Amino acid sequence: EINPILFPHQRDIVQWAVQGGQRAIFAAFGLGKTMMVTENHVISVQTDRGTDYGVYFAVQDALVAAYNELRDELSKAEFGYKYEFLTEDQQKAIREVYPQKISEAEPKKYGGQQ
Repeated sequence: EINPILFPHQRDIVQWAVQGGQRAIFAAFGLGKTMMVTENHVISVQTDRGTDYGVYFAVQDALVAAYNELRDELSKAEFGYKYEFLTEDQQKAIREVYPQKISEAEPKKYGGQQ
């Protein structure tokens, strides 16, 4: 079920995203991406065998930072505080909205140094 608070353009984007296989939402700031996250989302990271460890960890750090930002925004809106200052029950409620789902696919065998 699509969140009823979404604007028409957001509903269209969410419907498109869930009807396809692997789709991503790249929208500019202020277009309501936070409310367009679905409960079935998974972020899949796939590298090639030559990927530099520094790049790999930078991507992982950026993904965790993005989850933290989403959780902080919702925490402030719902409870008036950043996520880290919430009670355990409040944090659990926020994690239910934004569960951290990062999947690491098998590295590809092309590109970079083998």
